[in-house]
Amino acid sequence: CPDGFDFPGLLQQSSLLDEDDALCIPDGGALGLDYVLSETSPSSEPPQNSPSSSGLAATSSSPKDLQTNRDLASKPRRVPGVSEEQGHRVAGSQSRSNSRRAKRRAATVASQGHIPTSKTFQKHVLNATALPMEFETQRPSAPKLPAGDKKQWTLEELRVMGMRIVSWDGYESKPLLDTEGRVVAVLAGQPRSLQYQQAVTEAYDLLQDGMIGTAHRRGDFSVINCGILHQQGTQQPVRMHEDQTKVTEELLNASCFKALAGFASSTYQMWSRRVYDYSKSRLDQIYQTYGLKRNFVNSVYPAAAFNFGPHVWTFRHRDSLNLPYGMCAVQALGHFDATKGGHMVLWEFGVVVEFPAGACILLPSATITHSNVPIQQGDTRASFTQYIPGGLLRYVDNGMRTEKQFKAEDPAGYAEMCAGKPTRWERGLALLSHWKDIAKDWKNSS
Repeated sequence: CPDGFDFPGLLQQSSLLDEDDALCIPDGGALGLDYVLSETSPSSEPPQNSPSSSGLAATSSSPKDLQTNRDLASKPRRVPGVSEEQGHRVAGSQSRSNSRRAKRRAATVASQGHIPTSKTFQKHVLNATALPMEFETQRPSAPKLPAGDKKQWTLEELRVMGMRIVSWDGYESKPLLDTEGRVVAVLAGQPRSLQYQQAVTEAYDLLQDGMIGTAHRRGDFSVINCGILHQQGTQQPVRMHEDQTKVTEELLNASCFKALAGFASSTYQMWSRRVYDYSKSRLDQIYQTYGLKRNFVNSVYPAAAFNFGPHVWTFRHRDSLNLPYGMCAVQALGHFDATKGGHMVLWEFGVVVEFPAGACILLPSATITHSNVPIQQGDTRASFTQYIPGGLLRYVDNGMRTEKQFKAEDPAGYAEMCAGKPTRWERGLALLSHWKDIAKDWKNSS
């Protein structure tokens, strides 16, 4: 990584690019709505008979075995000394009991999120191999890179520049640490279960049609953004305008994307518990106050981008309207050689990470400049991204009102808030988990 890299400085810089800050920062101006986000990708065959990292049950059963089990499970169990009619009543009672338990589990997920088990936390967080990034995190200055360019950076060009190429199988969890041991990004991996791999395949099948969606400045591919936002020009949090309403509903209702969304959210909860809890507590207030529909009940993320194939890769960019100290979740989809294309480039970190299909990477997309290496000719790729618009949390912190309303209703409070903006990044930095304390963060929040 570049000498003297300054993550806090970058966080400070990105925190000043808030959409409401035109009211307090000279020459702030109105920022355009930056919906679209990053991605990345490649594909490999999942190892078999391995435990799941998502809480989904790992299995070595063949599809035929699974179908046989489902067929057996659908038949009422005969109990000695019990008539068939009595057996049907018992089965019906069990079915109702199972239904009630399922509803309770769904309610728990909706209210508390998809909570990983202690076994999952032990295996995929405490036993993970960290990747220390050799950069300083002391302020005052962050390196300046040119504004997002549209160059196709090849793997060889990045290697010649001195970027570090990180091999990754797309399954093992690897946190990226700054010199003070903060978890600033995570190669979160993916479950090895047959069910999850099927979800990854089905998700790509739904994103093959590159004619769907809209154009944007992040790359030469179509995208559908959906979810909740609050930006300059809106009076309260609203759902994004969706041009492709029917397609969007089909994607949001697809079980494959529900599985991907739930895994990404639970992984975020494991690796950045304090930021997760801070975000969720404020987003819940928005849902309860305005009755806005969530993208996925099992995910903390209020917004998502479906990036349509078959050739998804992004230009170098940052997503300035996202929560500066939060991590967006990027999941790669498709059929391609992950060692030759689809890499995630984290520019300030100086690393180029192999990004296989199905894998998830968590990164602070508003703070770290990122892009992808184009895939090889003949390969195909799409991606699915979830993110948190920073304006939503600021709206809650301002008393469920815009900054203009805040200024009119409480001038003194508004002045105090504006005075605190230059150091707001420090509060976000303090929420990040340290590798040595991550188990403590988890225990204290549970």
